[in-house]
Amino acid sequence: RTWRSRKAYRLLLDDQHQKKNRAAAIRIQTAFRGRKTRNAFALLVEYQRRGRNEAAAIRFQIAFRRWRSRKVYDLLLEHQHQKQNRAAAIRIQTAFRGRESRNAFDLLLEDHRQGRNEAAAIRLQSVFRTWRSRKAYRLLLDDQHQKKNRAAAIRIQTTFRGWESRKAFGSLLEDQRQGRNEAAA
Repeated sequence: RTWRSRKAYRLLLDDQHQKKNRAAAIRIQTAFRGRKTRNAFALLVEYQRRGRNEAAAIRFQIAFRRWRSRKVYDLLLEHQHQKQNRAAAIRIQTAFRGRESRNAFDLLLEDHRQGRNEAAAIRLQSVFRTWRSRKAYRLLLDDQHQKKNRAAAIRIQTTFRGWESRKAFGSLLEDQRQGRNEAAA
């Protein structure tokens, strides 16, 4: 147990260290991108002063596209960060539940050794029922996930088959038109 708790603590410290490094990197990147955008904007203003509106518009478009792609990238990073947080929370919950069940089992063994069989049986039943209900809940979640995946696959297949049949029907109509044109000529 001690090894597991130390390992979980080390993982937690590593996650915190990675968060600090990631935050520092984001601050540096933000400052650099801000500086770059300000320079691009200054060039844009300079081009406008010189009467080069077309070049200025192109520079503005470049700056806007850069900003938009950075926003998309930031959203992707945020999504990835949420996934990592979710995984870390699951790890912590798993460790806590494991510890909880080991403690309950230790109490059960202690009761059994002291001759309190009835209390031990009740505790054992309680632990088993809890385990069984959690397992049933996990199976229910997995089943719901599979149903969603199956529904998405059916939607994709339906869309593809519809596109394929419309394409085949279009080529059939085109063949008929060519046949009429050749017969009329």
